[in-house]
Amino acid sequence: MGVFDFIKKKELVKMDERLLNERLKVFTFHKPKLFAMKKNLLALFFVSIFSCNGYAQPIELVKKTIRSYMSETLGDYESYSPVSYGSIDSLFTKPLDDKIIEGVLIETLKRKKEAGLGENIPITYSISESIEKMKKESHLYKETTILNWEIYEAQRRILMSFIELFRPEFIGWEVMHKYRAKNRYGGIELFEYKFSLAKDFKSVMKVEENND
Repeated sequence: MGVFDFIKKKELVKMDERLLNERLKVFTFHKPKLFAMKKNLLALFFVSIFSCNGYAQPIELVKKTIRSYMSETLGDYESYSPVSYGSIDSLFTKPLDDKIIEGVLIETLKRKKEAGLGENIPITYSISESIEKMKKESHLYKETTILNWEIYEAQRRILMSFIELFRPEFIGWEVMHKYRAKNRYGGIELFEYKFSLAKDFKSVMKVEENND
């Protein structure tokens, strides 16, 4: 079965997407610090463009869009009281946003399990040297054991190749927002969420609770 045949088999692996992206992001860019610098410069560039052309300040657009979102989603909008807004950061696609990479990852994790390798061995770690040592002492291992390790290592390299070739695309903006509002029990509570906004700041694409 080919690499691309596994895209539909998401049920094979249950994963924490956020954790996995954290593990793989270092392999996404050859120069992470340089990418972060470019990311910040892009945000500053767009903010300056908005300012110089007489448009509303980005933060005002953010506030307007979030208020509109809250009015449609909060159970008691009248209790909504903004506390703070974080810095506006540019938002880019991540490796797992790519369906092909997701499919290759699922197959890689499947092969890793078949090879009997535990979670303590990260996908980013090559087992080539271990395989060579096993071959030199092949009488100590089952033939299928070495074969499964080789299959996994080959699949792992395919995944790493896809990760190396991945290039993020600018898709919008993100900002942290703290606010107070009534919870389900009627008490006032402090909330903090990360809002992902469209490129034009006019719509909310995603909202995630800040668990940090």
